[in-house]
Amino acid sequence: MPDLSKTENQFEAVILHCREIFLAKMRDYGTAWRILRTSSLTDQIYIKAQRIRSIEEKIGREVNYTLYSKKEFEVKSKEKGGFLNIVAQDKTISLKG
Repeated sequence: MPDLSKTENQFEAVILHCREIFLAKMRDYGTAWRILRTSSLTDQIYIKAQRIRSIEEKIGREVNYTLYSKKEFEVKSKEKGGFLNIVAQDKTISLKG
């Protein structure tokens, strides 16, 4: 019978790596990442782009925006003095344009 200990060790290493990736995605995106398909993501981007376009037409100017992952949003919203931190604290920001 051949020695399978090397194969078993490699298998366990790959499973551990996959588990780490899975847990990291769960922390960053919740369970939603598991069901996203390319077509779903494309549809969501299209819907958001349409909404932004309608806002731009309504206010008569271009809207500048930034997309964040859930993890990025959490980090940025906690930065002291940052825009997202101010918005998260429900402070009013007066804009002139």
